[in-house]
Amino acid sequence: LVEQYQQGEEVDIVNEIGELHQKVAESLDRITSFEFAGFEDNLVGEEGDDKGLKWPLATMNEHYRTIQPADQYIVAARPGKGKTTFLTQLNHSLAQQMPDNKCIVWFNNESRRQRIMTRQIQSALFITNKEMAQLKEQGKLEQEYIKEMGKLDRVRVYDIHGKTHFQLEEILASIGRDNVGAIVVDMLDNVKFPTRKDVREDQRLEQMYQWLRERGVEYECPTFPTSQISNEGAGLMFPTENMLKDSKTGKQGACDGIIMLGSSDDPLLQNKRGISMPKTKSKLEGMPDMREEITFDADRGRYL
Repeated sequence: LVEQYQQGEEVDIVNEIGELHQKVAESLDRITSFEFAGFEDNLVGEEGDDKGLKWPLATMNEHYRTIQPADQYIVAARPGKGKTTFLTQLNHSLAQQMPDNKCIVWFNNESRRQRIMTRQIQSALFITNKEMAQLKEQGKLEQEYIKEMGKLDRVRVYDIHGKTHFQLEEILASIGRDNVGAIVVDMLDNVKFPTRKDVREDQRLEQMYQWLRERGVEYECPTFPTSQISNEGAGLMFPTENMLKDSKTGKQGACDGIIMLGSSDDPLLQNKRGISMPKTKSKLEGMPDMREEITFDADRGRYL
């Protein structure tokens, strides 16, 4: 590790040494604490029922089981085609089902956190910008938001431009394991993840997505990284799972499902999106693949 640092490789030496120390300590602990799943550890009758968190759209609940702790779903779309709106609508749905102490942690490196929060308020209240401004003038905006989300800081948006994954871990630790209800990372690909120079980009991305999945296991909550759909998926209502930007298999292998928001180049379909989950481990027994056309209400921040 020191040799890599001295050779000028992108290594966060302090955090890397701390992580190395932790791994050694954990490996020593595991020598005497191996656990295995016995017959009584099965999930028969538990998956596919009402336990867990419901999806924000009826069609998703018809096709898939509920969202479980440690699930990881990639939300993908072409640039400017509605990823943020899907996430804010998802947050609104999750917030209404979570205990009061839980919050949704949103790591943002795409836009400014103020713009994200404005969209979150709009999506939660399902109103236009003009209607939001009127509520603010009347002193009712906070009150109406709390009615929908339970509390003002239900969604905490952190700007992480230029930050490393170690710094994201510090933010999560400061919130506390008991208080994190879900983790959103928009966009995970842009988080700094120091690796050796000989590691390919697709390998680096696979490591990043696996790292986030492990945080979901650690905090016992679902995680929702976002990704762009590559040029191959431009103009397609239902892109395939291999059309994630910079990845054919890496990202796909580190998730439980890929939520694709496809769009058409046809001007008559500018408010339509195709929602599908071409890769999933959560489809309900006997249900076909979901390929639905939904309406994008950009003015009010929701899908219908």
